Amino acid sequence: MEDAELRNILFSIQGSIAGFQNDMSDVKNDIADMRTDIANMKTDITNMKADITNMKTDITNMKSDIVQLKGSVKTIELKLENEIDRKISALFDSRMDELRYRKENKETREKVFELDMRVDNLEKAIMPAFGRGNPLWPSNGDFHIDRVQHMPMHYRLLQTFNDFHMHNSTHADSPSHVIPESPYTHELPLENYYGPAVCLDIPKKHWELITVEDIEKAAAKVEGGIQEGDWVLICTGMNQRWGENDDYFMYSPGMSIEGAHWLVDHKVKGVGFDLQALDHILYTYAAQHGPGPYVPRIVDEYKKEFGHEPIEDYPEWEPVHTILLGNNVMGIENLGGDIEKVKGQRFMFCAFPLRWYMGDGTIVRAVAITDEDHINKDVPDRVYKYGVY
Repeated sequence: MEDAELRNILFSIQGSIAGFQNDMSDVKNDIADMRTDIANMKTDITNMKADITNMKTDITNMKSDIVQLKGSVKTIELKLENEIDRKISALFDSRMDELRYRKENKETREKVFELDMRVDNLEKAIMPAFGRGNPLWPSNGDFHIDRVQHMPMHYRLLQTFNDFHMHNSTHADSPSHVIPESPYTHELPLENYYGPAVCLDIPKKHWELITVEDIEKAAAKVEGGIQEGDWVLICTGMNQRWGENDDYFMYSPGMSIEGAHWLVDHKVKGVGFDLQALDHILYTYAAQHGPGPYVPRIVDEYKKEFGHEPIEDYPEWEPVHTILLGNNVMGIENLGGDIEKVKGQRFMFCAFPLRWYMGDGTIVRAVAITDEDHINKDVPDRVYKYGVY
């Protein structure tokens, strides 16, 4: 074989080897690409597994949320059911209350009608009549009543009051009566003038004092005793002497300072007396206080009876006024009428005022509202004949 032919064969073999090498290189590249693809596939599978795991977690969470939602819905259903039941029950109770109220209101109207039939008698139990001719405290002026119109000429009667103040007859003192810069009558709430009450039976005579012991003994005889917020009315028997006489005015008994403090400490709403004033007469300017003595003879009589002047035993000017009114305890003077019919009893008391603007007191219409069975029936009706006893 010639050399040229051999060389051609070698060149052909070399070309085949080179082509084989190229093919092997391509295979290697393909294998590398396959490895890369497989690696990517593994990564994708891993990511898919992670996604599937996350999906499983999400599904688990969704199941938990659905369970909680079912619980919440059940709770809401129960709440709604309970609320509906409560409202239905409240509506039923309200309807029943309305029916009971109508029944009780009917019964109350009947009772009020019965009370109205008795009020005329009961209101006499607390106050005397009011008008010209009433007994007057030593310093007070009389009422003046003028007939502006009269029947013969005008076919009607029209009268006017002139020259009178609010401390005549049965009246309530306002704090401004004795305490500077304190409430006037128009500034006091209406509820100050009414409430539950007891009437204490404490008989007293010439210049005697009402003591703490007197109050406690009398209160023990009344059902429930004295309670916080009560009105305490004190019947000394002086109402029987209501008139222009020395017994009622000049020799009047009165509340002690200790007794006034006791009433304040027990938080009573008000105190009323069948006496000429909240204070003992010798604590007033009828004797040796303020512009007094308005009645000098009682000072002389006291000195003759006790050997010294009354101011030594009664050194303060109207202390009971100051103690009571200064502690928002109402005070009423000159109770009378048929007060003895309710002594020793508990009842509802009203003393409605005239709402006198900037007044230091006010005339009141004092009324006891009680069951007829609680009235002391052995006490006769009081008839007023001033100056005739």
